[in-house]
Amino acid sequence: MSGFVDFIQAFLDLGATVILPIVIFLLGLFFRQKVGAAFRSGLTIGVAFVGIFLVIDLLVNNLGPAAQAMVKNLGVSLNVIDVGWPATSSIAWASTIAAFIIPLGIVVNIAMLLTKTTRTMNVDIWNFWHYTFMGAMVYAISGSIWQSLIAAAVFQIVCLKVADWTAPMMSKFYDLPGVSIATGSTISYAPGIFLVKGLQKVPVVKNL
Repeated sequence: MSGFVDFIQAFLDLGATVILPIVIFLLGLFFRQKVGAAFRSGLTIGVAFVGIFLVIDLLVNNLGPAAQAMVKNLGVSLNVIDVGWPATSSIAWASTIAAFIIPLGIVVNIAMLLTKTTRTMNVDIWNFWHYTFMGAMVYAISGSIWQSLIAAAVFQIVCLKVADWTAPMMSKFYDLPGVSIATGSTISYAPGIFLVKGLQKVPVVKNL
């Protein structure tokens, strides 16, 4: 058992630029994609991650000194750089649990479809990084693989349920029947629907 754990850890230590291309390649073969096409898909992901890491390094190296100069000249305290989703996704995919999230996400989604607890099939594999990031945060706090995977699965379930709920509004507004959005970043806007519905009942305001 220890040998298997050591093998998994050694595989995870290879980093996102190696792990994700392999996972995408294997997924392509699983879904009966031709070997050449699956290899090309995996290679594209690998090259994209190398590019992302280069951009992040360039961003940090250039913004870091600028932020320090701003602190010195303006007397403001800036100790955090917001590098946006590219860095966040890279952090997520480079985490210890990253290799498990894609197969886990597919299993959870299929199980929900079979039990009719969701009507959404999430094919946006790239944005599984939202679930990965959730799990990575739990892993950083708890050190438990199982707790982090459960957290990622629960977050995915919430995303799928909100996607089901907002799907009719999406389809009507954008005239895209059968389309829903299940990314973690998008469902965070769903509570705003209650705000809008509330404002629509306020006299005068509802006519603006």
